[in-house]
Amino acid sequence: MILNEEGLVLIKWDNIIGPYIKMKYPDINLNNNEILNIYISHVMDQNPIEFLTMEHKNKIYSSYYNKDKNEVLVLMLDSNKNINLAKDAILKKMAKISSENELTIDDLKKELIMIDEIIEMNQDYKTTNWDKNFENNEINKIKQEINDLKGKYEVLSDKIDRCNNMIHDIKLKINDFIAKYTKKSEVLGSIIQ
Repeated sequence: MILNEEGLVLIKWDNIIGPYIKMKYPDINLNNNEILNIYISHVMDQNPIEFLTMEHKNKIYSSYYNKDKNEVLVLMLDSNKNINLAKDAILKKMAKISSENELTIDDLKKELIMIDEIIEMNQDYKTTNWDKNFENNEINKIKQEINDLKGKYEVLSDKIDRCNNMIHDIKLKINDFIAKYTKKSEVLGSIIQ
């Protein structure tokens, strides 16, 4: 079921005004900062990112960048909807929509309904082996990231320890220098008197 503030938005690039909304269904709110952030998120790197999903203010923004048309198709959904299971199907659907030559509001409406049906079907399909494999893969990725961070922490700890040892050695050398200088000053002072 399509909720309020859910829909499809087509963002186009203009060399003078930058990214702008070419078309949307239904008449949903998307401010200039959101439009700019979504568009720039795709093209800020030398290799534009084709498909992105972001979450902001109880909304999920899944967007597809068509580099040939220099436009972004954005699917806005309520954050309670789980699109992870349907991500591939949504990506294919958004790529197909974006490749259409002359989109109309009716096209966006039909496609939004179809995407919502894809999401709904996948919501009911949560306990499959694919879902378990997906979860296991995600857990393994997180474990790997944790191990990588532990390794980086150990390297940084070693560097900090070495720096602290160097600082300690420098302090000892400074104290030795001051002690020698003080003794020489006392000897010179007694010779001069």
